[in-house]
Formats: sequence, C-alpha cells, structure tokens
Amino acid sequence: MPGVFSEIVGIDIAPDMVKVSSTLDTSGKAKFYVRGQEPQGDLFDVVVEIGVANYTDFDAELAYANAHLKSGGTYILSIAGSNSLSGYMGGDTGYQNFLSYPEYEKKIEAVFMIEKTIPVGLRLPILWKMPAIARIVQPVLEACLRIPLRNLFHEKVYMLKRRQG
Repeated sequence: MPGVFSEIVGIDIAPDMVKVSSTLDTSGKAKFYVRGQEPQGDLFDVVVEIGVANYTDFDAELAYANAHLKSGGTYILSIAGSNSLSGYMGGDTGYQNFLSYPEYEKKIEAVFMIEKTIPVGLRLPILWKMPAIARIVQPVLEACLRIPLRNLFHEKVYMLKRRQG
C-alpha cells in the first residue's frame, strides 16, 4: 500500500516465513523479524493479526498487541469461535479448544475497546459442491445473514482500539 504507511514491520514466529517475506518485499519500507527478536520499545499505530490467535495463548496475544500499540492505536484481529457453524460441524480439529465468540469478546473487552466486528466466511460446504453457483450465492447469503447469524460465521474480524493512557 504505497503512500499509506511510512513503514511496515512484519513479525512472525517462523524464521522461514520471515525469510520469504524479506525476499518478496520490493518497497524498501518493510522490515521483518522473528518474534522475540524485534526491536524492543517500538510502538505502532496498527497491529494486524489474522488467523492465528486461536492457536496461541489468547491472553498473551492480547497483551503482546497491547504492549506494541501506541495509545489509541488500532488492533485488527480475526478469530474463529467454537459456536460458529464450523465449530458445530466439527470443522478444524482446533475448534474443540476454541472459546465461543462471547467468551473471546469478554477477554478482548478487558484490554481493548471493540470498535467494529465483521463476521466473515459462513461455512456452507454443500453449496461449494457447485462452485459456479456458490461464487454467486455465497456472497449474497453472507450479506443477508451477517447481522442475524453473526455468531455462526467462520470468523469475526475485530477492529479494536487500545485504551488511552
């Protein structure tokens, strides 16, 4: 996103992912680190964590993001809930260890202010047996069901604000 950010820092637990990311960056604005080896004391305007928080110590992830955000900074976080349709259908084996969305939200609200929640990915495997139809029907169903069935979606993306101070 040229012109949007003056600098981007990528942090990952996998050294190989850091290496690949470093070789793919052509902007000269990005820096990549293995988690735990990043410069200490850096605070950021935005921290993004997509698709991994469920598989970690969730409280520790919230604390890590909070410690690396400027006051009033934004944390974009995606999580899957055990009470989602995927959880009920026995999706990923990890779902047995996931919390429900309300349980996650209680933990989130202890550290951050929830600005916005966007449910994404309503899992409808039977529909995807007909991909040509699914590409048309899935987005329409998701748009119509996003509000009334928000906890059944595969994931929720949270726009969170770090509390001032």
